Amino acid sequence: MKILAIDPGTTTGWAVGATEPVECGHQSFEAHARGSPWPIESRWLHFRRWLIIRCVQYKPTVIAVEKPLMQPRDLVVNGYATHARTLACELSYRLVLVHPSSARAYAGLKRGQGKAFMLRNALDRGWPAQTYDEADACWILACAAGQLSNSTKEAQSGTT
Repeated sequence: MKILAIDPGTTTGWAVGATEPVECGHQSFEAHARGSPWPIESRWLHFRRWLIIRCVQYKPTVIAVEKPLMQPRDLVVNGYATHARTLACELSYRLVLVHPSSARAYAGLKRGQGKAFMLRNALDRGWPAQTYDEADACWILACAAGQLSNSTKEAQSGTT
């Protein structure tokens, strides 16, 4: 099983691996790329094309996406997440939605600690994260792998 984890946003973090990230990176979908403003729809389509390329490149069986908070100001981020979810469905990949609080808990983040703590913890684990977005994606991947492992164990214990 290979997981492609996505931290959707104007700068989208991504990580790929089985149970822990072995590669990660980030991609910018800024509104003013190439010297002119991109409408929201163009940014979403650019994201979708980028994600298809990642899927062809890494051949995941699972796409894990951080589930953005449903707030009006998060329209663009929700659009990225929706495109990732629909692409997983179209390609018949398993989809795992990771709540932001689950990823933070998985990273050992406590109240008052910020993204710098998540990045430091990712680096301490030997993960290749260089930015906060990459660290978020790494923790989303680890959390999704844990969720999948737990669901497999529950399914096995229910059949024995």
